[in-house]
Amino acid sequence: MNIEFPSNATAKKILSANKPPRGATHFRFSGGERRAVIDKIANIDTLAGCSGVLEYGKVTFEGRGRHAQVKEFIPLTPSPSEAPTSTPRPTSVAAAATPAPEPSKGRKIKILGFSACAVAKRL
Repeated sequence: MNIEFPSNATAKKILSANKPPRGATHFRFSGGERRAVIDKIANIDTLAGCSGVLEYGKVTFEGRGRHAQVKEFIPLTPSPSEAPTSTPRPTSVAAAATPAPEPSKGRKIKILGFSACAVAKRL
């Protein structure tokens, strides 16, 4: 998907506008003639002010630690079942007509006319 990020974009704004599919851990961003950038989704705010192609997916690494090299990027696309459905639930007339029960006021326990809390403090 071709994306253009404003220069003041934050990670929260980017992720709310472009939801990653379930299971995605990294993103790949390729813009123009430069090499594609692969990074964690948490670091997506580094794309502020850029325009290009954004893909979400999983990454397999070769090696460990900070010297690990990206071996493979597997792009993930959101499945149609994960798409939000905006079908409203039908409400029954009987459920709407019954009033809500009053909240209970609780019971204050008394010992010899004093509240249980006061007796416990006194002991």
